[in-house]
Amino acid sequence: MPLPPPIKPTRVEVIGIHPQYARLLIIEVELDQLPSERWNAFFAAAGKELPWTDMHPPQLQGSKIILYPTDADIEQEVAYTEERILLANQRWLAALEAERPPVVPRAEESDQFSADVRERIAAARQRTRPMSEAFGIQGFWRLDAWVTEDLLSLEGVTRN
Repeated sequence: MPLPPPIKPTRVEVIGIHPQYARLLIIEVELDQLPSERWNAFFAAAGKELPWTDMHPPQLQGSKIILYPTDADIEQEVAYTEERILLANQRWLAALEAERPPVVPRAEESDQFSADVRERIAAARQRTRPMSEAFGIQGFWRLDAWVTEDLLSLEGVTRN
């Protein structure tokens, strides 16, 4: 199963002035998807590594991050929030990758040939090599067709 896409901010909007603290604004940073509880934990942990200098740290509410900066701190707090999102994504995706089971080749992809069969295949390849070199082609069997690559014209499938 592929990893989910990283969470990205899609919109930053000034909502208004804080109802209790007239010096503060309310800014929403909208995310492109609803983060999981696990991502939320990584976002919270990222706040400990990237120290917040303001009294009002960002708050995660659904798919939005709410900021409470002063007029002078808008750019700094939005940039900090973007860094924190990136760090949370890195940690979240790394944790998901570490939990994925190892890829085990399917039976038809693994080398199940005995030593004598591999030797026979190698000998057959040796016999076909002069023919391929003489006609300037390289090829291989694929189900019902001999697929070739003409080294001069790059054309290629011959069906038998």
